[in-house]
Amino acid sequence: MNNIIGYGIFDFEGTGMLEIEKIDSDNKFRSDKEAVRQAIKDGIKIIPIEDLSENFDRRYLGWIDTPENRKCIEEYCRRIK
Repeated sequence: MNNIIGYGIFDFEGTGMLEIEKIDSDNKFRSDKEAVRQAIKDGIKIIPIEDLSENFDRRYLGWIDTPENRKCIEEYCRRIK
């Protein structure tokens, strides 16, 4: 039985914003989107795209839904205005 999860929670480019990404070396998922879908099935809470700021230049499903991560994303969006 293969127990490899195939994805992890990563800090996006040292910004402190946490997202799901596939682990390339595990070869379990073809894309980050597939990894995110599995993470959701596994019970990891993800911020809905519609909850992300319009000026967020990385609007896609995969951001971890915690109060701290939402705050970090808001602060990032204020800096890129």
